[in-house]
Amino acid sequence: MMRLPVLRLGSWILLALALCSWPAAADYRDDYRRGIEALERGQGNQAATLFRQAIAERPDERARLTRSPFSKRYLPHFFLGEALLELDDCEGALAAWAESERQGIVTRLPEYQSLVDGREICRERTAARSESQQRAEVEITNAEAAAIRVDRMRAEMGQQWANAGPELRAKYDEAKQRLIASRAQLTVAVAAEDLDGMRQAAVLGRESRDLLEAVERDAIEHQAQLRLRQGSLIAEVESLLERAEAELRSTASLRPYPRRLGRVAAELTALIDENQQPIAVQDLESLRELRTGLEEGLARLKEAAAPPPDSLTRAATAYFDGQYEEVLRLLEDLEGASRRVALQAHLLRAAASFNLYHLGDAGGDDLLDSARSEVIACLAIDSETRPPTGPFSPRFIEFFQTQAASVGDEPGEGERSETVISE
Repeated sequence: MMRLPVLRLGSWILLALALCSWPAAADYRDDYRRGIEALERGQGNQAATLFRQAIAERPDERARLTRSPFSKRYLPHFFLGEALLELDDCEGALAAWAESERQGIVTRLPEYQSLVDGREICRERTAARSESQQRAEVEITNAEAAAIRVDRMRAEMGQQWANAGPELRAKYDEAKQRLIASRAQLTVAVAAEDLDGMRQAAVLGRESRDLLEAVERDAIEHQAQLRLRQGSLIAEVESLLERAEAELRSTASLRPYPRRLGRVAAELTALIDENQQPIAVQDLESLRELRTGLEEGLARLKEAAAPPPDSLTRAATAYFDGQYEEVLRLLEDLEGASRRVALQAHLLRAAASFNLYHLGDAGGDDLLDSARSEVIACLAIDSETRPPTGPFSPRFIEFFQTQAASVGDEPGEGERSETVISE
């Protein structure tokens, strides 16, 4: 009587153990079923995870699932490959399909054609990535070669590159930025097997190359224009040098030079001597400075070597003869006179007016005012000019210095430049 409950208790224990073991045996089936459903919904990541969980528990593929209402064949490796193909993970897909094929079940089933097709898709994708990577490498390599050429030109051009204009420099900077971006883009795309990223890297490389080649063409054109301008300047400078040497030779008969002419001739000679190096190697700025110096030197030499006009010579003679009124008459019209002639004419008129005033001639204060005006005219031409002590009286020299002190800064004794009438 007492064994029946015991037997019943044992049966319940066996039933409980069986029930506890059922979920463990059914887990991989459930993961597999849910993986198929996720794959059909296009949820590749979730499907791959579920197939891997099923494989971890039951790695062997089977033609059918036992004790399961699910009708799909148990091909977890095959379907893992399908999920990974959807995720564009061809390396993982090929490995999963290789294992499925090794086990042999799938090769006898219709799903095997999908496996073969998937391999072909991966082959085509791999070939497309390889081709895109190679194209990007070619574009970037060509751009880098163009960058090397342009950088070499920049070094050779030196300051000429800086003077080429902001547009050229901006285009160069943009090209270099695109080149850097293309190389970085390709590195990331190759690591991620990103076909679109590789194509974008190729586009950036091509754009960089196009820009750099445009910069190269612009720089070559700029150099050609500079050479044309340099050639024109060289011709001008060579002509000016010849003229300067000829003018200096023509003044040899005036030696010993008057002081001003000697100074101007010495400055022009020094300018010629300083430029004995071949003119063709000088840059544009140096050539422009030399041209300006020669033009100004020739103008000063011409003025200094030119004989005084007849009216000034006669006025100086009249002054030394004491004919002060004649001086004022002869030098009444100074229109068109050079700076040097005007300076000496105003000085003679100032001295003649001053002397007439002290001789008591008619006009009195008007003569003194005229003398003051003439002194101011002298100082307006050359603020440092002073009458030489030979031709002019000490009283006039003192008068001149007093006027100079009243209208401007009086230069020191060492700064004074005398006006020599005899020149």
